[in-house]
Amino acid sequence: MNKGIKLAHGEYLNFLNAGDCYYDKYALEKVISAEPQADILCGNKKLGTDDKEKIWEAPEKITDELLYFSTIGHQASFIKRDLFNQYGLYDENYKIASDWEKWIVFFLQHHCSYQKINEKLTTFDLTGISSCNISLATQERTEIINKYYSAHRQRILKKRGIKNRRITYTFKELLFSVKNDFSKKYKILTIFGIKIILKRHKK
Repeated sequence: MNKGIKLAHGEYLNFLNAGDCYYDKYALEKVISAEPQADILCGNKKLGTDDKEKIWEAPEKITDELLYFSTIGHQASFIKRDLFNQYGLYDENYKIASDWEKWIVFFLQHHCSYQKINEKLTTFDLTGISSCNISLATQERTEIINKYYSAHRQRILKKRGIKNRRITYTFKELLFSVKNDFSKKYKILTIFGIKIILKRHKK
């Protein structure tokens, strides 16, 4: 990625990894039509390259809580090239989480502006290294969290996360149940204690 950044001349940069692709031939037109002004743009992305429409939606806004528990779609993001000149390139010591680390730098340290593009822009290949090497991803995530989040802040976010996400289960429900999450946007399918999060279809 860093080699590409050094060679690029455009205003915005987008990073598609091996196996990823644009959702359709109109993806870049959708970005231009959104009249981008923010430092970082992010659209929706399709999960997996099969025919099933599993869509990850970009968040409305970026908070430290969101970045602590999750991330935003790197493949569906467009980043102003000047940000890398101002705040540095990706840390290549991280093989999986360098993009997530840079989100923290951009949003939490330097308060870069953000714009959601509510369009499907890219297709994310679920067989890549970030999806398959869970052990390395967890190791890098822990290192990054401890680097940028104080122990006190981590405790606050963990308590808040538990409070916002707590769903109680009876023993029978742990064996099999379907429940709504608090946002009503997802259903949580539980089978023998394993939770699968499914997006609700709009009627």
